[in-house]
Amino acid sequence: MTGHQALDFVNQFIKNLYEVQDINACMDMVSDHLVFMYPLVTSPLHDRESVRTHLDAFLHRLNGRQLVVLEDATVETYPNGTALVNGKLNAELRTTLNQVDQFKLEVMFVVNMQEPMSIIGIQSSYASNYLGEYGSINLEVSQIMNYIQQMAPSPMLVCSIDDDYSLYVANDQFLELVGFKSCEELKEATNNQLLSLIHPQDLEEVRERLGRGFKTSSAADLIIRIRKQEEYFWIHMHCKVYNIQGKRMIFANVMNINDQITLRKQLEEKLCIDPLTGINNRFGFEMLSSELYGPQMVLVMMDIDNFKRVNDIYGHVEGDRLLRELANLINQNFNGKNTVYRLGGDEFVIVIRDALAMEEITQKLESIRSQIEYLVKTNWKLSQASVSIGAVQNTSISTIEELYQQADAICYEVKGKGKNGVKVAYYEANL
Repeated sequence: MTGHQALDFVNQFIKNLYEVQDINACMDMVSDHLVFMYPLVTSPLHDRESVRTHLDAFLHRLNGRQLVVLEDATVETYPNGTALVNGKLNAELRTTLNQVDQFKLEVMFVVNMQEPMSIIGIQSSYASNYLGEYGSINLEVSQIMNYIQQMAPSPMLVCSIDDDYSLYVANDQFLELVGFKSCEELKEATNNQLLSLIHPQDLEEVRERLGRGFKTSSAADLIIRIRKQEEYFWIHMHCKVYNIQGKRMIFANVMNINDQITLRKQLEEKLCIDPLTGINNRFGFEMLSSELYGPQMVLVMMDIDNFKRVNDIYGHVEGDRLLRELANLINQNFNGKNTVYRLGGDEFVIVIRDALAMEEITQKLESIRSQIEYLVKTNWKLSQASVSIGAVQNTSISTIEELYQQADAICYEVKGKGKNGVKVAYYEANL
């Protein structure tokens, strides 16, 4: 089912109500559990006979058969198989004094798009003053929201932007997702602040995206983390912001995607790991290439000299062994926040984020160079292999790519001066 079909369904219901005035046809189009809040009704109706009674009374009040269509209609579909159809209606009612009053309604129909399609909720509020014999009617937003949420088969909630994202209602599926038994318990635990469930690193995105959603009346799809007790997990939240009776209300369908995100990260890790050495590969390094880094970050480039001769003289098994030995030495000297990459062949990169003095970094790099020199003399002497190392410390704001180019140039400078050496330099970007 599509949003257009939901709109056609609502327009047919309106035609049956206003023009055809067929109460049975209207009843065939509504759910067995319908929340119905209309100008002549001051509270939700949860049974079909009550709905029939009030619809029938309403039909008798209509000023003749009218061709009424939903104006300025918008449709928003949700992953749980429901649609919200919004628009405006104009009609005439006769009062008990046989006078005719015009009224304009802002209406919202909640449509279940699964077969058989049905209307599960109707909300209305006045766009212009209509007093008549009934006086002004103030409908409670929370009443209809509560019933609609209980009808939703997937986790769903409604909160108010204007009240600092205070929670109005959440259905049982959402409560189970976040580990609560009732809305009251959830409100008490969070001080009625939905944002307290969201991971601190995701709060800015939530505020910015939902604010823009209200301005443009467009949907917002968020991939964020919320917590169940003390554990955070990933969800997909499909949100739409509506202006209902002067309040900016967020309707949110929630889907637990933690397993999918975990699997994706596991696959990414496998893609980023070099199977020979167990360290990160070029793909993992390229994922950092556009990130900005500030002063004190150091990037090291290493290249094994005469590596091809190791393979040619001793075989590829021994060449692989040398690569693993170098990777192990790097990991032993640089751990913590630092990251090691094998870019392919005999090229290695170290991204040093720890606040180490350049003297200490130089000592560690010299230690790696000398240990490789010893291993080569012991195991692969005929190859005359060694390691050339170039390092650059960032002194401004730079990208990984910029630092890599500088470190690579320094490394090849070492090679050009006889190989088997270490050189450290500083880099300041041209900003």
